[in-house]
Amino acid sequence: MIEFYKMLDEGLLPTPELVSQAIRNLGKIKELDKAKEIYNHALDFHQKWKSPIRENTLHYARNSMLVAYSVNHNLECANQMYQEIVDSGRYPDANAIADYMICEGERDTDEASTAFKFYNEIKKRNIRATTYFYNVLISKLGKARKYDAVWEIFEEMKRLKIQRNVVTYGALIAACVRVKSEEKALSVFKEMESSERYQPRIGPFNTMMQFYTWDLRNREKALQFFEEIRKHKLSPSEHTYKLLIDVYATIEPYDMQLALSVFDLMKQNGMEPQPTHYASLIYGYGVCQRNIPNALQTFTSMQEFHNVRPDENTYQALFDALIVNNRISEAEEYYDVMITQKDVKSTPYIENLFIKGYGQLGKWERAEIVFNNMIDLNDTSNSNRVPREPSTYEEMVKAYVISGQIEKAREVASILEHKDFPEIVKNNIANLLH
Repeated sequence: MIEFYKMLDEGLLPTPELVSQAIRNLGKIKELDKAKEIYNHALDFHQKWKSPIRENTLHYARNSMLVAYSVNHNLECANQMYQEIVDSGRYPDANAIADYMICEGERDTDEASTAFKFYNEIKKRNIRATTYFYNVLISKLGKARKYDAVWEIFEEMKRLKIQRNVVTYGALIAACVRVKSEEKALSVFKEMESSERYQPRIGPFNTMMQFYTWDLRNREKALQFFEEIRKHKLSPSEHTYKLLIDVYATIEPYDMQLALSVFDLMKQNGMEPQPTHYASLIYGYGVCQRNIPNALQTFTSMQEFHNVRPDENTYQALFDALIVNNRISEAEEYYDVMITQKDVKSTPYIENLFIKGYGQLGKWERAEIVFNNMIDLNDTSNSNRVPREPSTYEEMVKAYVISGQIEKAREVASILEHKDFPEIVKNNIANLLH
């Protein structure tokens, strides 16, 4: 910023690259107002340059503003900036598109289609793809379980000699885990470890711990990856410790003493337990072990004795525990408390629990009220209401089917015909109706 304004004060014109870098850097550190300030200056002084520098200055500034809006989760302005770039006859660079894809994903119900759209656009326009772009692409396709496409993209990276890094392999491992391919996940992990310039990072180890904890329910193998973290002298993240609690609290035979010892281990390593760690305990006690007294005691003690305020994850674990133990009326009482908290908001997954709970009790009208009080994912008219995820529609259809309300279930299913939801969700709902 200082260098930029010094040039302007001296009557010098900042180069397109300097303008671009300044806007991008400010956006990345969440200084969006300052980024817009420089962008507005660029709109004023770019006319002083001769062609083609004049056009490049404006394009580079727009490209970086697309990044700035995207990393600050301002999708409306990002959409507008993207359109301005396209209307000018140019196209964003691959890294800007990657940031834009991530931003769009926050409201996108079919991320795979969006990823393919931008991938094809990059190819058609001969935009130079980057490692970062491919990493985001693989991550999006893996999340959507487009397993074959993930491998085609990875092989293309090799063919084009685009550098693969730890993030690339992490996205690949996550894709393998989503389709529950243990053999392939381990194979990719080994390839990552033997790759050139490999530097261990915590992410892939966490992914494998989560895989063995939640998908394969194998405590021994999950703990082997925790030992690998120690062997590589990596610092466990908050998520690592959460998974370690899950290992002991959610896999039989349950060992709550070891789960509780993780809290001491965290403190020894200079990390204070967070709401998500208490959520794991509550889930272990309440959902897995059906021990509601201990679940409620944990929820109370985290606040009264440890001064940790519950967040959305904690409440979700508590609601799950109460609902699965046929105590939905108590869950309603805690829900009323939750929505009075200024720093806690409900989520689609919390609302889904109530839809499911009412549905299993045959109270389809109550489930319907919850569903109707939510809004479409892309509806930005009321930020105070909770958006419906694709899974929300699935839970509502289940609730109707359980109560024999087949016509109502079909009405919800028909809504999906006009939405860009993943095929797996549409197929699940179709199966419920047949």
